Amino acid sequence: MRELIIIKELELKQFLKLFWDRKILIIMIMILFGILGGVKIKYFTTPVYQASGKLICARGEDSVEEGKMVTSTELSMPSSLAETYANLIKSDLIVNQVIQNLGLNMSAAQLSSSIELTPVTKVYYQVSARSTDRVKAAEIANEFIKVFSEEVQKFYAIDSIHTVDQAQIPEGAINMNMTKSIKIFAGIGFVVAAAMVMIMFIFNNTVTNSEQIKRYTKLTTLASIPRYSGSGDLITLKDSKSPYAESIKILRTNLQYMYNRGDLQTVAITSSLPGEGKSWLSANLAIAFANSGKKTLIIDADMRRGRQHKLFKVRKIPGLSEFLRSTTGITDLVVTKKGKKSRIKTQALKMKADAEEVEIELEPEKKTRGRKSAKKEEIVEKETVKKSTTRKTTKKAEEKAIEIADKTKKVMKKSEEEEPSIFEFINETSVENLDVISSGSERLESSELLSTTKLEDALKELKDVYDMIIVDTPPVSVVADGFIISRMVDTNMIVLKHGNTEISELNKIKNNIQEIGGEVIGTVINKIPDANKKYYNTYYNKRVR
Repeated sequence: MRELIIIKELELKQFLKLFWDRKILIIMIMILFGILGGVKIKYFTTPVYQASGKLICARGEDSVEEGKMVTSTELSMPSSLAETYANLIKSDLIVNQVIQNLGLNMSAAQLSSSIELTPVTKVYYQVSARSTDRVKAAEIANEFIKVFSEEVQKFYAIDSIHTVDQAQIPEGAINMNMTKSIKIFAGIGFVVAAAMVMIMFIFNNTVTNSEQIKRYTKLTTLASIPRYSGSGDLITLKDSKSPYAESIKILRTNLQYMYNRGDLQTVAITSSLPGEGKSWLSANLAIAFANSGKKTLIIDADMRRGRQHKLFKVRKIPGLSEFLRSTTGITDLVVTKKGKKSRIKTQALKMKADAEEVEIELEPEKKTRGRKSAKKEEIVEKETVKKSTTRKTTKKAEEKAIEIADKTKKVMKKSEEEEPSIFEFINETSVENLDVISSGSERLESSELLSTTKLEDALKELKDVYDMIIVDTPPVSVVADGFIISRMVDTNMIVLKHGNTEISELNKIKNNIQEIGGEVIGTVINKIPDANKKYYNTYYNKRVR
């Protein structure tokens, strides 16, 4: 029951907050409707004028027979006929007479709908007429009073009917009150805006609180991080006493206590979409672990848009992509070990026959006539020497080509034997106990590189050295890298942006990770608006241990 009360209270707060957050939209809609009301009155409304006159209907003394008693019913007869008078004045008898007297170009029904008789007191009545012509409105009202008085005297023997006030030409139209119209339309705009906010709240499928996550995905919310708008990304290092840093510390504690399969050493942090604060959270969480005395390593596995090298100001290349590519026979890998650079080339050296050019020329035998035989012998001797030289040069080229091939095989074999270790790619940071492996050069084939067992084997080696390894993975709705890594680590944590990540998308991520053998320890709601900061910090300090 208490949990249900908390959920209802939270939903009410969320609705009120949504209503407050949309106050600008609501005000704009009200202003828009108010403008529409003014435009309607000024440009799309035909002015209607109303003129009113007043009369008294009472029995005079002359109408009472001498010596006859006057009953109370007779005295009050005019007042009891109020409803009858109201219908009589709209009758065809009176209406047609007015049309005829004034020569109006309108039907009896049209005129009847524009006239009205209203009792003010028992014997005091007001006759009103409406028309689009203000002069005509006064004429119609006065004519109705005249014709009505004549007919009533005939029907009810009432000789005391007096016109108290003649209908005057009205100054303004009764339907052209600009202020009133704007207020009415603005009120309609408020109702429309409120309905829109209500619909947005009802059909909103994004994550806004931990109870939603627990109810629809059965996942625990490890922490809720307020929206950070200050300067500098490493808030845990910059201001360890701020609400942001305290939220990170709560996350660190909950991670350790909620993992029930021994000591937690490797955790992958992922999100649904870019911009949800995954890398920022990974960096600050790593600092929190390092500050607690744990030797910590961050692996930036986002080989498309990694940013850990920027946050900690370390080199980007070589990084994870170079380490993974070193097993695929790709060329020119540069690594750094203990501050010394060495170049390993695994590219096969090309063998070219023209690497050492050999020119072989054979002069054709020249025919001469009328020359001495000694000259012929000299030519033959020169050709023999040239042929001998050519054979020696060809043999040397062949030996050189064989030598080049042997050297190539030795280089390739040596490169394979000297495959770099993961430790050669680690960067020290300015934070004590914290190291970083950057993402390396951008690679579109990152999923193919991660599909090998190289990273999984490297994680096993790193666990012997580091107490905590945090793997910053790409958003899983963009690339499959996060799903591939999810089965290599002890557990996974999903970062959600408040009011942005949909519940259905969160369920999809959780199910996909679990289907391939990974574990999801929980979620983190990031970028909570300032209005909710106090509530969430209090809530999680009390309820999550």
